Amino acid sequence: MARVLISFGEAMIRYAPADESRGEAERHKPTLFLRSVGGDEMNVCVALCKLGRQARWCSVLPEGPMGEVVLESARASGVDTSAVLLTADADVGTFTVLPEQRTVHYQRRRSAFSLHDPARFAWDAMFPAGSGQPREHRQWLHMTGITPMIAEAPRASWHVALDTARDKGVPCSMDLNHRAQLGPLSELMECVAPHLRDLHVFVVALDSLRQLAKLNGLSAEEQDGSHESEVRLMQTVAKHLRIRRLVCCFKSRRLSMPGAQTRWSVLCRADGGVFSTQAMPINHKPADQLGGGSAWMAGFIDYCLERGLDSLSQSAG
Repeated sequence: MARVLISFGEAMIRYAPADESRGEAERHKPTLFLRSVGGDEMNVCVALCKLGRQARWCSVLPEGPMGEVVLESARASGVDTSAVLLTADADVGTFTVLPEQRTVHYQRRRSAFSLHDPARFAWDAMFPAGSGQPREHRQWLHMTGITPMIAEAPRASWHVALDTARDKGVPCSMDLNHRAQLGPLSELMECVAPHLRDLHVFVVALDSLRQLAKLNGLSAEEQDGSHESEVRLMQTVAKHLRIRRLVCCFKSRRLSMPGAQTRWSVLCRADGGVFSTQAMPINHKPADQLGGGSAWMAGFIDYCLERGLDSLSQSAG
């Protein structure tokens, strides 16, 4: 068995207006929408399959045509959906892009994922390969901070999955991915805290990093807006919270090319080590503003699966 990524989370149907130039005064008029499927955990699985890896997505979907749309979307990219549970009398979660308000609107309270029975997941069987197995036969668990904030059932399953992976010696990454619509960062960190020191990689957005520092009473007196001060803050947070590997992704706009971005990432270890790709950034023009973090996460995990976590001590991160 080759190394397999396992990820647990909700996938939703996304509706985005084909014409995003309409203002709020026209939003009541008939509009063409593009329907697609999205969800950070599934996106990471899809991207890893595109890179030639094996990925298994664990989730819950409703029986019926809309659940099938999501399931077929994952399968079409080669994702293993054998751990996706089906349930009756529930819905698929949806989110609608609202460009006139620069936000998205979620409808997921009655989604199959929100209402599932955590006892239906056999996490022990999901992680048969632990630290005693050869590296090429081991697994990797990827989680996000979205799942525990959705509802009580996803939160319970999320905790059990992380605890089981820890007990089985399975490496685990987490993208905090704080969504303010789901609740405050303080509530999310109460969920994350019991697992934080067991995570092999913890990814946060820059805004969340600053909030995290404030929540923990860490000094931001050296924050002057420079990239160097942001990296110093990463080091402070990683050391204080004893995070093995704390990662932030950065981007800047390329004024010479509208819509183009320069992206790089920085990894800080709890011992103060810093590794950056700023000297070799990615310059690109994204086709969609959503999904960039999932794509980066998949590339990072692919590197770790290929070379091992220890290689991050010698690499550029």
